[in-house]
Amino acid sequence: MKITKAIPILAMLLIGLMTSCSSEMNSLEIEEANLMITQSRTLILPVDLGVSGDFAILSKSGITNVPPSVITGNVGTSPITGAALLLTCPQVIGDINTVDAAGPLPCRITDAPGLTTAVLNMQAAYTDAAGRSNPDYLNVGAGIIGGLKLYPGLHKWTSTLLIPTDIIISGGPNDVWIFQVSGTLTMSSAVRMILEGGAQASNIFWQVSGAVTLGTTSHFEGNLLGATSIAVQTGATVNGRLLAQTAVTLQMNTVTVPVPDVGVACEKADLSLYGPYTYFHTGTHSGETWFALETADFNWIQVFYDNLSPGEWEFMFFNHDWDCDFRNLLPCDDPESCEFAFTISAEDAAILIDEALALGLGRSTSNKSSTNGPMLLNK
Repeated sequence: MKITKAIPILAMLLIGLMTSCSSEMNSLEIEEANLMITQSRTLILPVDLGVSGDFAILSKSGITNVPPSVITGNVGTSPITGAALLLTCPQVIGDINTVDAAGPLPCRITDAPGLTTAVLNMQAAYTDAAGRSNPDYLNVGAGIIGGLKLYPGLHKWTSTLLIPTDIIISGGPNDVWIFQVSGTLTMSSAVRMILEGGAQASNIFWQVSGAVTLGTTSHFEGNLLGATSIAVQTGATVNGRLLAQTAVTLQMNTVTVPVPDVGVACEKADLSLYGPYTYFHTGTHSGETWFALETADFNWIQVFYDNLSPGEWEFMFFNHDWDCDFRNLLPCDDPESCEFAFTISAEDAAILIDEALALGLGRSTSNKSSTNGPMLLNK
């Protein structure tokens, strides 16, 4: 999550903002504008990986490798012998698990029962992901999705999937993506998956029925559940997991288990933390709705579209009295300016706008805005 240290975009709303307007017209205006930013907000549960989630690479038929590769996380093969696991101890930052005494020494750990459980969990996770119904998106791009932005929800392709150019996976840190691919999945060389808006690789699940090929120097994000082989070509990198029901082939790759962003208290874009509120201000900026809530002691919460970072929104708190004596001081606060601001997803922004509307406060409306964002009243 991007923490912004910029001076807050807090200046004056015109005195006209305080002029009474028709509440019914304001409500219609805000609700219609809301539709512009409410993208897919389908709430889907993540796929439960069980014990297989403890692995960066898990394979039933073996792991081949052209060195050097760097794997951060545990690796394992089962039920095939450990002799089919060709990574070496220095290449793995984690445990190397095998079902028998064969396998890399001196670091190999023999744990047949644990691996059996992990493989069963992997297969159950695949079945879960494949069984999700009523997709939010069906056959996007006719199976060729280069250059597209993919939002949270259930995506399904009934045939092969090709990623010939970069794609963006856009959403918040708690959003979930499940991609169902009925055929093969191929990423072209040098293609990258890019996360936006706080999206986390740990919440992205690719369920692929056919063979998977990640092209040379490509970059992949998410948990890859493959029914057959996963081939990671020369120099490709993975921020996620490779969970294959046949073989995994590596060629000088980097695979890293994603670490959920659980330590960033600034994800607390929660209106209940900073109230009670006395007044609601709203308007449009770059074609998107923004709002600000004023507290009884003249502090502010503001949510607005960041036109300097397309697709991103900002949540901002500003302490008017400049004394920094306010509740819920967060690690991303700037104690010198008594402010904090951080990026949120469009989906989270839409939810916050809905919550602000539900407060039923008196409102003022304006279409005035600054170059970089909306402007607030300067007491």
